[in-house]
Amino acid sequence: MIRAVYLCILLFALFFTSLYASDFAFQENVRLIPEQDTYDLTHSHIVSLSEKVSGDSLIYIKDVDYAFDYKAGKLILLKHITSPVLSVSYLIIPPQLASQRSLYERIAITDSLDIVHRQSTRDWFSDSSRLDISGSKTFSLSFSETGDTDLLQSLYVNLSGEISKDVRINAQLSDSQSKLSPEGDSKELSSLDQVFVRVYGKKWELGMGDLDLQYDNSRYLNYQTKLEGISASYTAEHEVFAAFSAASGKRAFMQISIIDGKQGPYYLTANSSQRSFIVIAGTEQIYLDGKLMERGSDYYIDYSDGSVMFRRTVSSLNSVNAWFEYSDENYKQSNYYSSSKLNLLPGLSISHHMIHQVDAKNHPLLFSFSPADLDSLAAAGDDMVLADGVMESEPGSGNYKLLFDDMG
Repeated sequence: MIRAVYLCILLFALFFTSLYASDFAFQENVRLIPEQDTYDLTHSHIVSLSEKVSGDSLIYIKDVDYAFDYKAGKLILLKHITSPVLSVSYLIIPPQLASQRSLYERIAITDSLDIVHRQSTRDWFSDSSRLDISGSKTFSLSFSETGDTDLLQSLYVNLSGEISKDVRINAQLSDSQSKLSPEGDSKELSSLDQVFVRVYGKKWELGMGDLDLQYDNSRYLNYQTKLEGISASYTAEHEVFAAFSAASGKRAFMQISIIDGKQGPYYLTANSSQRSFIVIAGTEQIYLDGKLMERGSDYYIDYSDGSVMFRRTVSSLNSVNAWFEYSDENYKQSNYYSSSKLNLLPGLSISHHMIHQVDAKNHPLLFSFSPADLDSLAAAGDDMVLADGVMESEPGSGNYKLLFDDMG
C-alpha cells in the first residue's frame, strides 16, 4: 500500500514536471548559408547538453559535427553539412533563474583602515529626461540729436522638454526692451514681461507665474485675462479647472485721440479720478482701425508711466482703442477662478464658470489704520450706503425751522 502511494506521488511529480518543462522547450529550423558556420538561435541561456541537432533524418554529434555556446545561444558548425536546413531543439533556463543573484555583494579585498569619501551627486532629472534650453540676450544703443544716449536690453530664455515619462515642462522668462541704467538694474520677477512655468501630462496641468486665462466655451460668458498666480486643471471624462491670483489688475478701456504729426508718447489713463497707476506688463491690446497691433513692431510701451509710442504712422483719421489692465496699488486684490464640465450623456453636459475678485479692504497698501481709526470704523457700522447723520443738540442751540399747522 505504501509503495503504491509513493508510486502515485512520483507519477504526479513527473507529470507536473513535464508540464512545467514544456514551457521552456523550443524547436526551431536553421537554414544554412554557404560559407557561414555560426548561427544565432532565438533564445540564450540554454541548458547544457539539452540540445538535439538533426537534418535529413541524420542526428549530428556535439564536438564532432558542431559546437554549442549555451550562454549566448549560438550554433557553430565544425564541418560541412549537406543538409540545407537543420532542426534544433533545446531547453532554456527559466528567465528568473538566468539572471545573476546574490545575498551579499562581492567586493575586492581592501584595507579596512582606508577611508573613501563618496562624492555626493544629485540627479535632478531621470536619465530619460530630454530638455531643450534656448534664449537670447540683446543690447541696443540709441543716440539723439541733442546728444542723449539710451541703452536698452532684452532677454528671452525658454526651457521645454520631457523630465520623465509622460511628464513635460515648459518655462519662459522674457523682458523686452527695458532700460539698463548705468548703476545696474536688478528687476523683480513681477516687473518682467512674462515669467511662467508649466508642468503637464496627458490629462493634467499645473501652471505658475504669468498665465493666460480664457473662458470662451460658454454662450453667456466670454472672458479672457492675464494673471500672476497658480492654476491646475484635469481633463478626462470630466473637466475641472481652478486658479488663484493674489495681485491681478483691473480692466480699463481708453480711446486714444491721435494728433497729426505726433507718434507719441500717448499716455494711458484708467479713469478720470485715477492719477497714479501701473500698467500690468503684457495685458495691453491696442487696435488700429479694428486691427490688433503687435508690440515691438507696431508700437513701444513703457509700463511704468503708461506711455505708448507708435512706430507705424498714425493720424487723427485713425481710430485707436486700447484695452489694458492696471494696478492702482491701493489694495491687494485676490482673484479666484474655477470651472468644470460634467459629461452626463452623449450630447448632454453641465458646465459652470466662476470668477470672484475682491480687494483686501482690511489691508491697504498706501496707508495704515491706528487702533483709534479701527474703533471709529467699527462704530460706524458696515453699511456701505447709509450712515446715521442725526446729532442731538442742546436746548436753545442748533438751527431749525418752526412750522405751524391747523392744530397750532
